[in-house]
Amino acid sequence: MQAGAAAVMLAVALAGCGSTAKSRYVSKLNTMCEDFARRQHEITSGGDLGARGDRIAAAYEQAIARPIEQLKAPPEIAPQATAAVTTAQTAKRIQAPASPVS
Repeated sequence: MQAGAAAVMLAVALAGCGSTAKSRYVSKLNTMCEDFARRQHEITSGGDLGARGDRIAAAYEQAIARPIEQLKAPPEIAPQATAAVTTAQTAKRIQAPASPVS
């Protein structure tokens, strides 16, 4: 979930920059975040969150983690975009089911 927050923060930081490439990139980030928020709301409305953790993790994977890895950032914001991808990958690893202990 941290990656979604990182993507939103990056989008907010870049929103006022005025570059066409940046604005397209930010628009794609916003769309990804909105998609995840919609999926998460559908999954979590009216019930036990603990029972839905796997579905939330899958929604995050589909809406944020995979798409952000495929998104090409404009060169002028590449370092920030790389940081957002790294955060998304970390969040994905954190959400992965634990391996059984032998």
